Amino acid sequence: MRQERLPEFGVYSSFEVELKRKYTRWRGYLLWPLVSLLAWMGVYPDWVSFSGWASALLFYLLGGHVSSTALGVVLVVYILMDNLDGALAEVRGKSEFGQIVDNFFDLTSLLLILLLLCKLSVVPLLWVLVFQAAYTVILVGGFIANFNGLSVLILRVRILVVVPFLVVSFGGLSDSILRYALALGLFLQLLSVVSILFALGVHARGLRIPHVLSRVSLSTRALGFLALVVDVLLLIEALIIFRG
Repeated sequence: MRQERLPEFGVYSSFEVELKRKYTRWRGYLLWPLVSLLAWMGVYPDWVSFSGWASALLFYLLGGHVSSTALGVVLVVYILMDNLDGALAEVRGKSEFGQIVDNFFDLTSLLLILLLLCKLSVVPLLWVLVFQAAYTVILVGGFIANFNGLSVLILRVRILVVVPFLVVSFGGLSDSILRYALALGLFLQLLSVVSILFALGVHARGLRIPHVLSRVSLSTRALGFLALVVDVLLLIEALIIFRG
């Protein structure tokens, strides 16, 4: 099947390209009223991306204190924010490095979601660490490969964490669904990591590393730093509890 490069991470088949275009178009239709309001108010997509992380933080903090259905509602808010930033970027105009900010907050948000699953004894902490490490390699390595024009396989796996949790929350199904989904995600991530590392290794001498922070505003850097610090502290707390 023919492959085409999109202006973001990874290589997609022509079927995936068309599917993504249709999804983006319908997302724009559904979110248009809210997007128009945010654009009129002068809200930037980066702020919405940070709000998605804040929703994930609320999701983590509420874990164990509210019902699984309530957690599902918070996660729906996170999904809304995760889609809203991209729709807003379509209106305000995409920047070359806007996808980096979006993926960074996706990375920090996913860690909070995984840590809660660990806190609720749904998955082992080791799974969380491996999953997050692989996801980091995929985002960073995939961006470097894409920046240098290299073709790499990138399989999106966040949906294998978020969607099963919603099914468990609203459907009252067994937590084992989350474990199976996460195991599948780890396997798919392995394929992506191997593809990325192979491509970067073969072309190591000619690789160019972009100066990402020079294109990111000071306010976005501050929000990103805050998210990173909070995530690291919660991860350290989880490691201490696990060792204790």
